[in-house]
Amino acid sequence: MSRATKHTALPAVLSLLLSVHLQAADLQSAGGSNYAWYSIDQSILNNNEDRNCREPFGIIANYHQLQVSNTVSQQLESMFRNGQRKLRIPIFHANDLTTGTILSSAGGDLTQQARGNLTRFLADIRAAGFEEILVGFFPQSRSSPHNWYTEFGTGNTTTRTRFYDTSTLQENWNLIKNLRPIIVSANIDYKIDLWNEGAAASTQPISRQYTSDLWALYNAAYGKSDTVGFSVATGSRVEAANPDPNVIGDLAADRYTVMKQVYDESGYGAPNVWDFHFYDDLDRKFRKVDAAMVEHGDNTDIIIGEAYYQDPVTLSHLQNISTNRQIRTVYAWPVTTARGCDGHSDIPFPEEYLYLPGSEATPLPISTPEPAVIPVQQPSVNTPQSPVLTPPLEQQATLMQAICVSSSSDIDGDGWGWENQQSCRVAETTDQSVLNNSVPVCQSANSDADGDGYGWENQASCQVAAGTSNATPATEVPSLPLCQFASSDADGDGYGWENQTSCVVPNDS
Repeated sequence: MSRATKHTALPAVLSLLLSVHLQAADLQSAGGSNYAWYSIDQSILNNNEDRNCREPFGIIANYHQLQVSNTVSQQLESMFRNGQRKLRIPIFHANDLTTGTILSSAGGDLTQQARGNLTRFLADIRAAGFEEILVGFFPQSRSSPHNWYTEFGTGNTTTRTRFYDTSTLQENWNLIKNLRPIIVSANIDYKIDLWNEGAAASTQPISRQYTSDLWALYNAAYGKSDTVGFSVATGSRVEAANPDPNVIGDLAADRYTVMKQVYDESGYGAPNVWDFHFYDDLDRKFRKVDAAMVEHGDNTDIIIGEAYYQDPVTLSHLQNISTNRQIRTVYAWPVTTARGCDGHSDIPFPEEYLYLPGSEATPLPISTPEPAVIPVQQPSVNTPQSPVLTPPLEQQATLMQAICVSSSSDIDGDGWGWENQQSCRVAETTDQSVLNNSVPVCQSANSDADGDGYGWENQASCQVAAGTSNATPATEVPSLPLCQFASSDADGDGYGWENQTSCVVPNDS
């Protein structure tokens, strides 16, 4: 779709209103985008395939190729022309996995080639005129605290026990120490996100301990003036599936409260600016977070480190935020509300930027509703698989799936299940007894290993009863293989579907 079809100039009066509203929300300056990929596999998107279309195109992993660096330089010029002045640079890394995006961090450092690629990439960002970067560390696979466990037994008797991996903590800390000089020497204003969306919830003691330890290490070495600490994810599948909209934003407020405690207990205090990631329901989640901050007497500014790309609803919410704190910057993530491909990235690169003070362009009228989430047919057995995809509105009628025979088919609470080798839609109901019994109630809250409101008992999913959300993670979770492809995770819950079975997916955004 051409830029001309995506944008239309707004009347002068509306332009003035946009400027006034954004100033009321105190958005201080032009922002920019998360910039990690220089392309996508367009055929995957065009064919509405529910799989990863970005992974081979990581900028840092491929920057030594002349064609890639030239392409990125041209894209940087285009992004700058369109008003972007800041960039968020994700560094995906793992000690046991490499892809066209994920870099090897074994031993606590990148390879010499990857270090050189990062150095040249940051230099080109500065040469293009950008004023600031936010560098985020994205630990994947076994480098992520979400995936620290050991396995015992075989077959159905195999169990996984969560543990705190001090050696990987040290390795991740060494990576930050080894890359920080490259970031500093780029001679551009910067901030560092120590663990992308690593802010712990009250049900995540391992993540809480990790953030506490890493925060102490970083502050002792460098202080806190150049870091946002740990960015805060505000999404929740359980909240999204709950018929009561008043719960939306509770998890975001919970994560803020936990991290405020972590920072205060460290003796170093909280970072000078918080980084929150808002996608759906930005307005409700922001209000919950803002209220929690006010309750703690916290007047700190915030950065919105991730948001939908070119989304008029997001723009509308930003325009109508009422708060006394400043929103310093908004960084768009390269995914639209259609969530094409596997839902993680669906545009070639984030060329344009909607969230400017006084913006005079919007891709759609603000009143346009967001497209509904509609699944498509599961791919072939040998392809990494996931049943959820949001197609264009005009295709929704042909992609509607059958009603699930059993609501227990929906193991992750997203409204969709899997029966007879195809996706199915869980029937909507307002009957609370049906909603409560669609998944069995867990006998122990400890079955919920990742704090998402669902557990695993007796070889089946179960729902943690209300009022037990503060339980510690489970000591045993179902035995699942590691996924070969991050694209298997369609809804970002850490689990995917490959070869007709569930698998653990490397932690992703």
